[in-house]
Amino acid sequence: MLAEAAAVGRRAAAWMRGLPLPPGHWVRGALADAVEEAMSTLDPADADSVVDGYGQGGVRESVRQTLDGLIYCLAATAPDLAPGEQAALLAVVSCVCGIPRLLANDPWTVLHRGELAALCTVIDCAITGTGTRG
Repeated sequence: MLAEAAAVGRRAAAWMRGLPLPPGHWVRGALADAVEEAMSTLDPADADSVVDGYGQGGVRESVRQTLDGLIYCLAATAPDLAPGEQAALLAVVSCVCGIPRLLANDPWTVLHRGELAALCTVIDCAITGTGTRG
């Protein structure tokens, strides 16, 4: 499942790099890179423990900080992105932010009870525009 998560991260990053934003825009560059790296470095061994405190699920702190920055620039993308693109971007980054914490909190459940797979499906649906009931 970790290999599939990495593939989802690569697809999401590619989608972000293709958004109709100016060349060099933070979302198309640093944020897309952070999404790709976070999903590619997930590590169930980097879990919360009584001895070590909080795990990071394999994601570096600098990557987490980049992901956390979306909320501060989302409004600035309004002139360039349609509301659906903004919602999809927010869904992708929200899932990517949450997955490492879930993995650090309870790796077995995330990997073996379908939580990681479900969130990867949400990301895929967000970037492809599928998954609506109608």
